Amino acid sequence: MQTHHNGIFDIKWSPDDASLATCSGDQSTRISCATMGTITHILRGHSSTIKCMAWDPSHTSLLATGGRDGAICLWDLRVAEQRQAEEDIITPSPVMTIYGAHEDTVIKSKPKPRKGKQVPMPRTVTNLLYSESQPFGLISSGSFDG
Repeated sequence: MQTHHNGIFDIKWSPDDASLATCSGDQSTRISCATMGTITHILRGHSSTIKCMAWDPSHTSLLATGGRDGAICLWDLRVAEQRQAEEDIITPSPVMTIYGAHEDTVIKSKPKPRKGKQVPMPRTVTNLLYSESQPFGLISSGSFDG
């Protein structure tokens, strides 16, 4: 089964073992039916490589993805539109996006731009985990400071 045309960074079974989710450098997460071996959903909401994902253990249609763009996208597979151009593959939009999930929230004075300097890359989200003790609680990690 060829789900992506770029590197896969994370792969996880759904809580009911009916679906398999893969995250890729092609900026998409794809959900495949384990029985049929076909792609059922293509999730696009990140502007860079998707590094990680997590299924909500209590709700098989809810998941979260984290990417190199520093964002966390929350998805509900029940909320989607079907596009004929994608060969009947469902392509939902995120129900919520947390931009700059690991950015510094302390307001500092604006540094003076230096000539020739590039804007720093966002702080990547490297792992996601739904909390077992808190329903709807999501834990994320990043690798900015090692």
